[in-house]
Amino acid sequence: GSASLYAIGGAIGGLVLALITIFKKEWSPVTAPMYALVEGLFLGAVSALFNMKYPGIVFQAVLLTFGTLAALLVALPEQDIHLPRAWREREVRQKAWFKAVPGYGQRPDFIARTGDIW
Repeated sequence: GSASLYAIGGAIGGLVLALITIFKKEWSPVTAPMYALVEGLFLGAVSALFNMKYPGIVFQAVLLTFGTLAALLVALPEQDIHLPRAWREREVRQKAWFKAVPGYGQRPDFIARTGDIW
């Protein structure tokens, strides 16, 4: 039905807006929010299609996503999650790389020009 049309329209619209943003970076302050809206339309339509075929699956997915977020928000400050030593060492190497390479990891120009997003 109409959910299929919205999904197709959202996918095509998202692709077009992504390509415009890639090739016309100065347009990104306008095209990025439009892309987010179109992709939201696409995800909503796909969710509706899945919910028609498997009733309740979208609600369960959303509930599990927020449940995972809640568990992580509780566990991380309590230090219940410990990273393996190799992960900590990799993090140290990445931080050293960010400091050693000039400009690496900094904001792209189009974000820096549009305001303080990060």
